[in-house]
Amino acid sequence: MQDKWGQEENAERKRAEEALRASEQRYRQLFEGIGDAVMVYGSQGRFLDCNEATLQRLGYSREEFFRLGAADIVHPDFRPLMKDNLKRIWAGETTVVESAQRCRDGRVIPVEVIARMIEYQREPAILAVVRDITERKRAEDEIRRYLERIEALWEIDKAIISTLDLTEVLDIILEELERVIPYHSAGIFLFSDDVAKLTAGRGFPDLERALQVSFPVEEDALARELLREKRPLVLADAQADERFRARAGTGYVRSWIGVPLIAKGKAVGFLTIDHREPGVYDEESAEMAQAFAGQVAIAIENARLYEEAQQELAERKRAEEELRQSFEKLRRTLEGTVHALASAVEMRDSYTAGHQRRVTQLACAIAKEMGLPEEQIEGMRMSGLIHDLGKINVPAEILSKPGRLTDLQWGMIKPHSQAGYDILITIEFPWPVAEIVLQHHERLDGSGYPAGLLGEEILLEARILGVADVVEAMASHRPYRSARGIDKALEEISQNRGVLYDPEVVDACLKLFTEKGFKLDTV
Repeated sequence: MQDKWGQEENAERKRAEEALRASEQRYRQLFEGIGDAVMVYGSQGRFLDCNEATLQRLGYSREEFFRLGAADIVHPDFRPLMKDNLKRIWAGETTVVESAQRCRDGRVIPVEVIARMIEYQREPAILAVVRDITERKRAEDEIRRYLERIEALWEIDKAIISTLDLTEVLDIILEELERVIPYHSAGIFLFSDDVAKLTAGRGFPDLERALQVSFPVEEDALARELLREKRPLVLADAQADERFRARAGTGYVRSWIGVPLIAKGKAVGFLTIDHREPGVYDEESAEMAQAFAGQVAIAIENARLYEEAQQELAERKRAEEELRQSFEKLRRTLEGTVHALASAVEMRDSYTAGHQRRVTQLACAIAKEMGLPEEQIEGMRMSGLIHDLGKINVPAEILSKPGRLTDLQWGMIKPHSQAGYDILITIEFPWPVAEIVLQHHERLDGSGYPAGLLGEEILLEARILGVADVVEAMASHRPYRSARGIDKALEEISQNRGVLYDPEVVDACLKLFTEKGFKLDTV
């Protein structure tokens, strides 16, 4: 019976051992199959187990690795973090941290470590899964550099928008450039008459002196190449390039980038970036520098356009001032001519002396009351002062005849508006003076002369002048009749408002006398 029980016990033990071996095999397959490094760290400060990926990554043999502690494979910069992390794990936390591992050959690998406490061979231990995040870090660095580049370009855009001071904008560009491309010195050279001159710079040993330097573009081999190729040029070691060595005072420069500044397809200068160590710059650096060069070109173009606009504005102001002075001179000449003509008429007719002046006074007041612009009122004034110029053709004895005029005599006076027009049409006025004089006896219903015009066919100035002429004539003394007074004159225009005379003109005239206390200087 015991043999039978012994046999069963042996069989059970074998099954258990087989199951354990199978479990260990599955565990080992899983352990080794993980692509990340997996390691078990014991409480005695030594590694107890690891997968093959760990050994391959770090470059140690299994025997060497098991003699190491955590501090041996962690980069010194991360050891304080490692000590704190171990305390937390032994306290029962599961942690996720970024760190860096140092390989046997000295390489440093950025890693992400996920760790927790486990039981290993019936003893407490730490299981750590360590993932290589080199590519992630590279991607993050690229994103960071890209964002820095975008931010720098944005700052430059804001500077370009906020100011048109080219020197200020170029200084900002060089300042922002240093955020994305490290340099010891950088300069922006602009062309003028085939001569390159440093316009803005940073980091030069003697910047004030450098800003005074200029040189013919054709005499500089690197500048010629930049203009010919119209693309960035990178020198890994500037001192190994005889074209660069030909430049005086540049012995401290090792790495160098030159980028042409292209505005509207034309090279207007170039950007240079210098470093004291060789091999610092590559094609990516050149690409970023070219983006900045584009901003420089925009700033230069904006400044040029602004300068041209300022010059054009100054020229326009000078031209406007010359035109204003010319116009004022012409105005004074015309005014002198008008006063001379008005005086000639009044000298022949003592009874109507001052008539044109008073009509002008009232006509301009009406025009102002109606809200006409100053320039139109000025034309009104000129027209009023000589509206009876045509009477110069009427014999003086008729103009000054006492008593009633005959139809024949009236027939000699009526053409005076046409006669005035014929004289004035030969003079270039900035206003329709001749037409106003011609039409000042026209009436809305067509009963006026000389053309019998109707309503809106009559110029507004002529309609105003016609009302002022009637009011002044009735209110003043004439050789052939005594003055009828201002009340009769206002009654006349009121009764014929909208029939003979423009309603708006009549209303403005009445308002002047009845509400605003206007006085006509009658004699």
